[in-house]
Amino acid sequence: MNGESGSIMQLLADLKSELAKITPEDLVVLILPPFVYLQMASNAIDGTGFWLGAQDLDERENGSVTGAISAKMLQDVGCQYALIGHSERRLMFKESNESIARKLSQCLKEALVPIVCLGESLDQREAGAAKDVIGNQLEYIIGTNSFSDLRNLVIAYEPVWAIGTGKSASIHQIEEVHFTIRDLLGKHDPNLAADTRIIYGGSVTPANAQEILEIDGVDGALIGGASLDATSFGEICQIANKF
Repeated sequence: MNGESGSIMQLLADLKSELAKITPEDLVVLILPPFVYLQMASNAIDGTGFWLGAQDLDERENGSVTGAISAKMLQDVGCQYALIGHSERRLMFKESNESIARKLSQCLKEALVPIVCLGESLDQREAGAAKDVIGNQLEYIIGTNSFSDLRNLVIAYEPVWAIGTGKSASIHQIEEVHFTIRDLLGKHDPNLAADTRIIYGGSVTPANAQEILEIDGVDGALIGGASLDATSFGEICQIANKF
């Protein structure tokens, strides 16, 4: 929950300037502004090559749900992606795996690319339960949807203890979890495992982006605090463009 119209427009303008410095190869640059600024951002990024996504959506298709935003509404304002299951929403809004699975289904119905966040708390990590926690999150989500519908799935591994703390997971920890996720996907469907993009989110900065993106099995990054600074975000994009 950052920014207002003026600062967001300035940030987008600065981002365009930063990214004009690079020639994208297979680089996908996605921005996820707050709901109320989606239309404004959609207009601002027209013709830039940026992609647009939402930070969340409702698990229902329509109905009397005051304040809710549906997948169809997001598509209508130009969104191509939607973030679901972020750790802050799991924690603050008590979102369950069941709710997140229903949100995923809504994304698929409206051809939105779902970015599903998975991750463990510090207590779970220290108890040696990280793989089990992430496995349970993943199994429920993919088990309620057809594999053929999940071809554009993006999974974001975000260790809860690394979100906004300035502390990133170690190279070994990231590699281990990404391998676990892809291995679990492969047990269901080898094609799904091969097609799914698995990205890392957790205090990614220009200083650590290179070593994170070099990890085998890491297909990109979900940028938090660093995305609020155009220079930092631009530097991360330049690094990502090498891979």
